Amino acid sequence: MKKIFPYCFCLSLYFAANCLAQVTVDGSGLMMDKGTITANRPVAMGDSIHASIPANLWAGQHDGKIKICDSEGNCVNRNTFSGGEINEIAVYNGRIWVGQENGYLYSCDSALNCPSYMVMGSAISALEIFDGKLWIGLFSGTLRYSTDTSSYTQVDLPEPAYAIWSMAVYDGRIWIGDNSGGLFSCDGDGACRSHGDQGGGIVDMAVFEGRLWLAQDDGHLRSCDGGGACADMGDQEEVLSQIEIFADHLWLGANSGNLIECDSQGNCDNHENNLGAPVWAMSVFEGYLFVSDGSGTLWRCRTNGSCGDLGDKGEPVEDMVLFTPVGLGNTLYTQAGQTGIGTTEPYEELDIMAQDGTPSLRLTANNGEESSLQLYEVTGGSFFGWEFLYSGSSDKLHLYSRGFSGNEGIRMTWRKDGHVGIGQTDPQYPLDVTGSINVTGSYLTNGSDYAELFPSTRPCSPGQVVSLHEDKNVRPSVKGDPFVLGIVSENPSVLGNAGLETSNSVRKVPVALLGRVMATVTGTVRFGDWLTVSETPGTLRAARKDEERIARAMETGTGSVEVFLFGGR
Repeated sequence: MKKIFPYCFCLSLYFAANCLAQVTVDGSGLMMDKGTITANRPVAMGDSIHASIPANLWAGQHDGKIKICDSEGNCVNRNTFSGGEINEIAVYNGRIWVGQENGYLYSCDSALNCPSYMVMGSAISALEIFDGKLWIGLFSGTLRYSTDTSSYTQVDLPEPAYAIWSMAVYDGRIWIGDNSGGLFSCDGDGACRSHGDQGGGIVDMAVFEGRLWLAQDDGHLRSCDGGGACADMGDQEEVLSQIEIFADHLWLGANSGNLIECDSQGNCDNHENNLGAPVWAMSVFEGYLFVSDGSGTLWRCRTNGSCGDLGDKGEPVEDMVLFTPVGLGNTLYTQAGQTGIGTTEPYEELDIMAQDGTPSLRLTANNGEESSLQLYEVTGGSFFGWEFLYSGSSDKLHLYSRGFSGNEGIRMTWRKDGHVGIGQTDPQYPLDVTGSINVTGSYLTNGSDYAELFPSTRPCSPGQVVSLHEDKNVRPSVKGDPFVLGIVSENPSVLGNAGLETSNSVRKVPVALLGRVMATVTGTVRFGDWLTVSETPGTLRAARKDEERIARAMETGTGSVEVFLFGGR
């Protein structure tokens, strides 16, 4: 149920060696056939294309890990999928698709972030790309295709299939082989026909020299034409498990650990490698045939069939996909899963170095649309973390918490006028907080009094002493007022009852109730004088012993002086 086919993957521009692929660079089409790139339209990048950057081999393992390996067999772990065994990997619509034994099919970006998935209900045993769709073969014998992770289409085979083991694209159709020897082909709309029982289970397929070749678990190798007529090319006297094209020959992997090399006439030579464990996966990489066996060992084999041991990788590899990154004018460089822009030695997954000036990263959306930057961790296929989202319609930047059960939502908001909201999506102040604030240390301010907003039916100026009346409005105080409240403040340190400020229906003034504030006085007051309401509305004067004391002068002067306002009067 294992197969290896080279696929093509796009990050900015990727191509897979030894495959025929169509890729796009800024609207320009590029064709690649066995390492040769040609443009079928002018290349819009205005930069030369280099194909000399080392490739990476991506491997899905029996324990659910994805590894990336270089041509020397140095491998790094990139992700671990919960649920265990990875059966298949494919690249479709610029994303990596991972099929597991537990029936989960994940769609991942180039960093192996996989926010979406489908549950197939049966082990995923084959993946193939055909007619712009991802085709999914299941161990239950079911065939489906999909274009995203939100839905799939069931394909009815003309007769019941056993476990689907292999698929390949040949002669304008997708071909399906099952573990009983059943061979089927379908067009892009899912109309299928049967090509009979081929005998042994079809473990793998490959297109070689204009024909479809079948590797079978009974040891037979078959060659088929576009009509499904298959010729038996002989019994290899081995249980076959893999098939790959290497050095213009057909190579078969066997459960004995041997490699068998065949020409287009079916003449085969068993190299009797005896790798020590069954061949589980094969892929052509950097002029070698890379082989993973059932013990987890990775081998690098030459055209003469001799193989070098690249070490135990921990678990057997079920499927391998080859990606060859391409540099554009030496501005993009990718190695071992790390991408550099402006540097050929990236140290992080994305490493940007400006050759001149300051490096920058721009994410641009169309007018009125949204753009976002997401910082996530993945656990069990679910994503948790934070997202910065810019709304082009409101010109606001929001910070969201995502994936946390019961704790999702907008946490901070920035407006284009500089106002910042915490728990507030439309901040009305430079800092607008909904909720409590805890300060460890000092709360620093340039103001020096505590004030509260009060409605007023009459104009009040900073420095005036005001009184509260039964209608809950304040007015400039006059001698004899029963409720002298405080002094109108120009720059409060703390302003209470601030919600009143958003009301446009009433006049409101900040009234200092405690602390240092400038006050209007009549006559001359001296430092240390106690002050009371004067006979002139809204002003203070020096108090006599039997008069109500409102504040105390902090300086000698006339007109406007600094006073200290006492609470609890």
